[in-house]
Amino acid sequence: MNGAAHELSEDLDFLLKSDPLLWEKLRDQSVFITGGTGFFGAWILESFAWANRVLKLNAQMTVLTRSVQAFGQKYPHLVSDASIHLLVGDVRDGAWTQAYSKKQIDSVIHLATSADPRLIKQDPQSMRDTILKGTRNVLELARRSGTRRFLFASSGAVYASPDALSVYGESKKEAEQMVIEASKNSKLETVIARCFAFVGPYQSLDSGFAIADFIAQGLRGGPILVQGDGTPLRSYLYARDLTHWLWTILLNGQSGQAYDVGSEVEVPIAALARVVARVIDPKISVKIAQAPEAGKIPQKYIPRTEKTRKELGLSQTVDLAQAIAQTVRWHRSRPD
Repeated sequence: MNGAAHELSEDLDFLLKSDPLLWEKLRDQSVFITGGTGFFGAWILESFAWANRVLKLNAQMTVLTRSVQAFGQKYPHLVSDASIHLLVGDVRDGAWTQAYSKKQIDSVIHLATSADPRLIKQDPQSMRDTILKGTRNVLELARRSGTRRFLFASSGAVYASPDALSVYGESKKEAEQMVIEASKNSKLETVIARCFAFVGPYQSLDSGFAIADFIAQGLRGGPILVQGDGTPLRSYLYARDLTHWLWTILLNGQSGQAYDVGSEVEVPIAALARVVARVIDPKISVKIAQAPEAGKIPQKYIPRTEKTRKELGLSQTVDLAQAIAQTVRWHRSRPD
């Protein structure tokens, strides 16, 4: 067993045992994925390869990647996996779709984008192009390849009020409309996962998100610094649950529907910092930049998952402290 898979083996086994019938839907199937080297993509790839090997599904996955070398550095154990195939191309450039114009693809998982808040300020046009041009190209691939199921990873950012929509949220909203339109008068069944906030192995600690920053600071010995007053409310779903939810939405979700993906267990950012400190080392201090304003209503970014839970039978199985502990353990085991 390779090192990366061994470190995730408990989570991967849990995924297989928690919903055996789900994985049977992948038997003899062909899957295409974009965004395979990202946080979400890492878990989709690992779970696919694990299920394919253990359950002998005879499934195949093609991964669009800009660099075979970068993919090999991140997943040396998957490069030699006979069920994983690499297609070189940039999701923004549709030229690569020609390579699959006559090949059958049963399911498409479109994850390619960056939610890094710093990119919104540094290069918003690049982010917009990746989301909109990328979605258009992947939908074209699906049309050419007779694809039946199409999962688009959107974001909870689409719920922002029109005057507060970021380039990211606005672009995701436009891309959702493309995806929904593609399923009309077509055999293509499209589903949308509106993803909120997550934590787990493979998550970059240089992503610009609060939980990643806190874990990185904690692993360096602290202090953990909270920008602002620490009152905004967030929630975090562990990567194993995220993976189960995404596969379930792809394979069981109702065509044309969007499903919120995330935890509904609220935690103020200041409390989150303290949980991270407690998990890593209780001696680590937490410093909050500003005092809360009296009477201020906390900003809130929490999904509403009732539809997802009721229609698809999904649930959160790992609490926040456990999720952080697993993530910390993973990063401590990584080579420098």
